[in-house]
Amino acid sequence: MVSDLILVTKLSPKEAARGYLISLKASSYSPRYVEAMELALRLFTDYAEARGWPEVGRLTASNIEDYLVYLRERPRWFGKRGRQKTPMSDSSVETNYRRLKTFFCWLVERGHVSKNPLDLIKRSRFEERVIPTVALTIITVQLPRKNIQVIIYNRDTKSLCV
Repeated sequence: MVSDLILVTKLSPKEAARGYLISLKASSYSPRYVEAMELALRLFTDYAEARGWPEVGRLTASNIEDYLVYLRERPRWFGKRGRQKTPMSDSSVETNYRRLKTFFCWLVERGHVSKNPLDLIKRSRFEERVIPTVALTIITVQLPRKNIQVIIYNRDTKSLCV
């Protein structure tokens, strides 16, 4: 944390995001986490640039709320055919909120902004989906025993290797 000295710099959202991503990479965060942050920040900075927002030190909670409303209303850019025109899910908006909050916490820590505008915005609550799972014992019973050598479940690709 920057001591009693308040050092608010004039960084554009894009410059601040670039600095944050460099900091994440230097701190040995996983490439996957850095990539997810990069995507979230690119969407945020593109939105900020398109609207001519000021430097990060002058952004307000209203700016961030405007962006969160945009996320809720914009069509998704991926997914099953025909669903691209539906809005982003509540959990995706919540994920973007958390990533922005982390970004602004870093900006406060580094002295680029005096306070985090997301501290004034309540987190949205959404209904969590329950994803049914199958126990490994059930899987082994359903497969022929003579062919089972090693079962590996890869969470990232959602695949089961036998």
